[in-house]
Amino acid sequence: MYVLLDIEPTNEPTTDRTDELIEELKDRVHRLEYQLDQEREARTEERRRQDTVIAQLSRANEEQARTIRQLEAPSEASQSPETADEQQGRKEPRPATVESPEGVRSPWWRRMFGG
Repeated sequence: MYVLLDIEPTNEPTTDRTDELIEELKDRVHRLEYQLDQEREARTEERRRQDTVIAQLSRANEEQARTIRQLEAPSEASQSPETADEQQGRKEPRPATVESPEGVRSPWWRRMFGG
């Protein structure tokens, strides 16, 4: 099978869209680069926020640990051999630590607040 094409020469220049397509691609590249920069900036800002939150939580954790140590310190000080009762002249000193019936020492908060 053969196809015969009638091609007549014309004086009209052919339209070359290469320059137009190149410009369109350049525009797309610029838009994508801008979008990528925006996303990078957003990620960087999010990382800064996360670092700030982590630092704040770390400081709060340190403060809580310090507070717990301070709360536990008085219970250790109350275990000294001399109690206030002994200093006032009582003959029988009271035990500095409160022990449960099983002989196991009760938690500090029970010793401090009773119970």
